[in-house]
Amino acid sequence: MSQYLVNSDKAANTLVALQTNSGLRARFGDPKRLPSVAAELTSLHTRVGAHVSSVVALAKDATRTEVAKHAAAKELAQRTVKAISDTAEALKARAAILQSDGQAKADHFFAPQPGYSHIESEVRTWLREQVKSETGLGKVLSLAKEDRTLASVIYHSPHYLTGLAPDLQAKLRLDMTEHFVPEAFALVNEGVEIEAAASRYDKTAREINAAFYTPAIADKANSRVELGAV
Repeated sequence: MSQYLVNSDKAANTLVALQTNSGLRARFGDPKRLPSVAAELTSLHTRVGAHVSSVVALAKDATRTEVAKHAAAKELAQRTVKAISDTAEALKARAAILQSDGQAKADHFFAPQPGYSHIESEVRTWLREQVKSETGLGKVLSLAKEDRTLASVIYHSPHYLTGLAPDLQAKLRLDMTEHFVPEAFALVNEGVEIEAAASRYDKTAREINAAFYTPAIADKANSRVELGAV
């Protein structure tokens, strides 16, 4: 007799992984690394772990037929997948809020300063000249970590006014946010990590359906004949 209802190495690997903390963290995210959704992740880990334990126990349940075992496992899979789906939606919503809040903090810090428009115009002119050479670009990269005005100009100016390549300017914006406004960077970064974790949930949901039960067997439960009351 197989240890699990679905007799395949892939199913066994999925069930084994989902009974370990490391496997749960790898598939759903680590509550310690993602404190803004720690409660949601901890709850999901607990529910998935409990459902997996029940599915494993079903394989040894002497009171159920094989069809009944797979039908029960299918119901557990549906509950598990719903919990995963609901958590994914909650994570995506939280990730959007974190990234928006972080972006707003950075935008506020690097916003054009009143009365500095003439200075910022001169900085942009200087910047365009400097980035034409490698040595000048190196000077810009070094100075941007010390000079808030230069950092602000790079942050809020369109790339065609700075002379910087779009990809490089985007990287500099992140680097300067981390340097000057670390709390904003932390919000955005956690939001990105949460979003990345949620994006893996669909794959895990498919693995769960395939590992918990065999549809062809579970569906035989639909042929059950109910006896009348008479």
